[in-house]
Amino acid sequence: ALHNWPYPETPSGTVGTRAGTIMAGSAAFEIVIASSASAANAVACAAGVVEALQTVSSRRVDPLQPALVTIAAVETLDETNTFSFVGTTFATKESLQRETENATARETKTKTKTVRLLGQFHATDPVIFASLFASVESVAAGAAATNGCACAVDFAPEAARTRAGESIRRAHYPPTVNDARVTDLVVRVGREMFGAEAVSDDVAPVMPGEDFGFFAQTWPSAMAWLGAHAPERGAAFPLHSGKYVLDESVLHLGVAMHAGVAARFLGENGF
Repeated sequence: ALHNWPYPETPSGTVGTRAGTIMAGSAAFEIVIASSASAANAVACAAGVVEALQTVSSRRVDPLQPALVTIAAVETLDETNTFSFVGTTFATKESLQRETENATARETKTKTKTVRLLGQFHATDPVIFASLFASVESVAAGAAATNGCACAVDFAPEAARTRAGESIRRAHYPPTVNDARVTDLVVRVGREMFGAEAVSDDVAPVMPGEDFGFFAQTWPSAMAWLGAHAPERGAAFPLHSGKYVLDESVLHLGVAMHAGVAARFLGENGF
């Protein structure tokens, strides 16, 4: 696959790729923190959880491996719900009910004070990425309990609803890992077509997630950057910027790359 790449390291007319991970895995999460004391206490608990989550990447991950945990939104809620008191902890909302499944609970009506945190985590190493689910949940639960609050983490938060009212949940995007053989094929074909200096085989991995990672888990694949940085044509702004301009002069190069790699693969009878 080719992704246009409007950054200075890949000027228009160049191609960049690498064997191994080229794009990070990405997962969204929702944390609901509830307090029976007060809204202020719920906010204090949430602040403690946000601070504690910063230790996931700084203390639980190899410092030489890229990983990040981000809280992108904080919402305060104030609702009347049913609580289940179990010892010194309580549960509220459907996502918290599992805390009372194996315990004797006393149901009562009270005023709920909750805070919702929305965030994401990213990592380039597949093993580290998989470990972050448990790390985020345990750190969040521990920080909330320390401050006297209950906490529930949902790794499939609702993103939207259909017109029929059905919930659309966010998916986890695995790291995009390039197969070494396919990457070598892409590099060889690219250098033959555009010249040795125009194709880099060691670009740095990047932290955004990419749904091509699902395909690469099943089939030997390679993601590559199609250089599209051309300030003289206005193509100097990053992806997803409101000022983004695509340098369309490189599109035929991408088409040629796809055709060339396919032809070479078939001509060499695969791997």
